[in-house]
Amino acid sequence: SDVCSSDLTEGEFKAAALDQVLSSRGIAVGAIPGISMAKTESVFTEISAWIKAIGAEKVVVAYDREEKGDRKNFPESYKEEKWRRFDSVKWAAYLALELRRLNLETRVCLLPQSWQDAGGKADWDGALAKLTSEGQTPRQIEAEFLRVLREESVPAVEFERRDLFRDKDSEVLSRWFDDESIRIIRNGVEGLRYV
Repeated sequence: SDVCSSDLTEGEFKAAALDQVLSSRGIAVGAIPGISMAKTESVFTEISAWIKAIGAEKVVVAYDREEKGDRKNFPESYKEEKWRRFDSVKWAAYLALELRRLNLETRVCLLPQSWQDAGGKADWDGALAKLTSEGQTPRQIEAEFLRVLREESVPAVEFERRDLFRDKDSEVLSRWFDDESIRIIRNGVEGLRYV
């Protein structure tokens, strides 16, 4: 059921796009002003209060997808150092793991590559514009957004550091990233949580 759930994204335009498509489903949508702002105590306090006020039990953190590892197709956004390629995923996982402390079911969503623009970026408002321009109906767009939130997300706990030789990664996480990238992301999230 979608009742008592919420989605968090970065920026008001992305939140407006999600809200436009999903508000009739009882899904509350919120935004923070930037991916790293969740680490600011006042922002986290506001997020927590909002989630409590709406009675959400489930939260999906769904930030932009930014391709930074494909020099050939997206040279403008390419980052040579592999550890610099996953900022939005690390910060989404950080926020989702911190929200878990509030006894919430939290997930991290990675937007589909098929939504990426010419610069390698995928976001909710861009996806709404893209799907609309392709002639999809509001009902089809709603179904696609719900599919992405459900099928392209993993429990936040998947991003906690673990022994890769003992714990099997989820099928979705392994589909998103190779083993080295998963290790880099988990180490990055651990650093964000303990610094």
